Amino acid sequence: MSSNMKSSPFLYVQICYFIYAQSYGNGQPQTYRVEVTSVNSMVNPGDNFVALCNIPGHGALDIITNLRVKWYHNSELVTNFCTLVDSSEAEKYSCKQLFTQPNNISLELTVMNVQKGDVGNLTCEVMQVKKNGRNELLEKKSVEIKMREDIKSALGTKYRAKCSGNCAGGLPCRETDGVCPQGCLDGWTNSYCNETCQPPHYGRDCTNRCGHCRSMTPCHHIKGSCPGKCEPGYRGQKCDTACQPQYYGINCSRKCGHCGLQEPCHHINGSCPRSCEPGYRGHRCNIACQPRYYGKNCGERCGHCEGRGFCHHINGSCPGLCKPGYRGQKCNLECGKGTFGLNCRNKCSGHCVGGLPCRNTDGVCPQGCLDGWTNSYCNEKCVKGTFGRNCRNKCSGHCVGGLPCRNTNGVCPQGCLDGWTNSYCNETCQPRYYGQNYRERCGHCEGRGLCHHINGSCPGLCKPGYRGQKCNLECVKGTFGMNCRNKCSGHCVGGLPCRNTDGVCPQGCLDGWTNSYCNETCQPRYYGRNCKERCGHCGQRKPCHHINGSCPGSCELGYQGQKCNIGVY
Repeated sequence: MSSNMKSSPFLYVQICYFIYAQSYGNGQPQTYRVEVTSVNSMVNPGDNFVALCNIPGHGALDIITNLRVKWYHNSELVTNFCTLVDSSEAEKYSCKQLFTQPNNISLELTVMNVQKGDVGNLTCEVMQVKKNGRNELLEKKSVEIKMREDIKSALGTKYRAKCSGNCAGGLPCRETDGVCPQGCLDGWTNSYCNETCQPPHYGRDCTNRCGHCRSMTPCHHIKGSCPGKCEPGYRGQKCDTACQPQYYGINCSRKCGHCGLQEPCHHINGSCPRSCEPGYRGHRCNIACQPRYYGKNCGERCGHCEGRGFCHHINGSCPGLCKPGYRGQKCNLECGKGTFGLNCRNKCSGHCVGGLPCRNTDGVCPQGCLDGWTNSYCNEKCVKGTFGRNCRNKCSGHCVGGLPCRNTNGVCPQGCLDGWTNSYCNETCQPRYYGQNYRERCGHCEGRGLCHHINGSCPGLCKPGYRGQKCNLECVKGTFGMNCRNKCSGHCVGGLPCRNTDGVCPQGCLDGWTNSYCNETCQPRYYGRNCKERCGHCGQRKPCHHINGSCPGSCELGYQGQKCNIGVY
């Protein structure tokens, strides 16, 4: 008796250990299918006969819990599951469990040293345990044990036995003992070529191994084709070809997920060998990244997408708008300096203290405003008449035209009202100045020269040579002196006016006139420019003309000419 047949508890431990982590029920009614096959279609006396009771699609724990499986030989009970009913039969029978794949269990019963008395049926009976505790027959299927007649006995009785007909090349068997001298046709084995290949083998000399037939079904012993479907991950008539790239599973009908580097997935379970393409996760790389994540290994966090914050699981792009303060396809870029809000469409005021940008989300100046600006956004000027930090200072009120002062620093942008000075227009003019921005100089006021600081008028008389309310007008041409009451001589050189202050001819006199005012003729016997020319020899010692030097009458004896300055010889 084999070690796994010694005790029933050991069998249960084996099965439970193999399938411990498998789920065997989800509350839904279970459907079971029973397949009974034999490895040998016919045996010789003394050979072993092997039968399989397969229950595909369910794990061992499920079967142990919900089913009762028994083997019968010619209606005699042999096993409960794989435990012999009579341990003394261990030399005749052996049973073992085959776990070919998860959720696929087969119970293999072997009848050893088959004799004529063993010919008959091996029957697998499967009962289902109902909720009321009763067992209900689910399936009862049998395979027939067939035995060939001993060929040596047949040959000894006038060669009544026939050759197997499976000798290689269609040759006859050897007449003496029935052996095929050059081997067997494909799919047959032993010396007589009267046995099919033992699973899982087929073909010439039974050296080829079957493919992945579904539920461990033996392949065709000659050509290796599977009688039904293939196991997941395989295709072709022989089920010996893995799924084409990018497909896996039953009938190779399931498409692989998004494996990284475009690698194919595992042809059986669809798992990816290494990483996933950006945007996917899971061992099959068929699950999109969790919300708000994207990219390689789903390790990138989405930007500031509007709404629920979901982005495209592969490239991180936002499906709609960005939240206020952000921009770009992924909404991961803050608004450029000086802009804020939805789509960064709004411009900051530019009046945040220290030249700092406003807050990109709402435009607020986080540390307050520059001088002259107010409110959270610093986009409103101080109210008229105020200026400076937080608009706490008051304007002077003396800006020209009644204009307000500059909101930032209190300066009057177009100057001061007449009579006020400095940038803020909060000081009166200095002495001898008046008017707007303290730019006008007082006229020629008599005394200390002080005028009115607003209109520039002189409080008394003007200095000589000037006239008007502001004493800023020179005397009109031809007059001079206090209040311009005096008239010039009219004899200044070049027809120039005399000096308005004192009547002096600044560049001298016309010919024939003298002194500073040019109001006296030359002294007798002199004439011309600056009276420097001496008269000629006028008769009767009369004076010559003071301008041109001509004599009014005759000349003295011995002289001639208009000026009597030419001698006669």
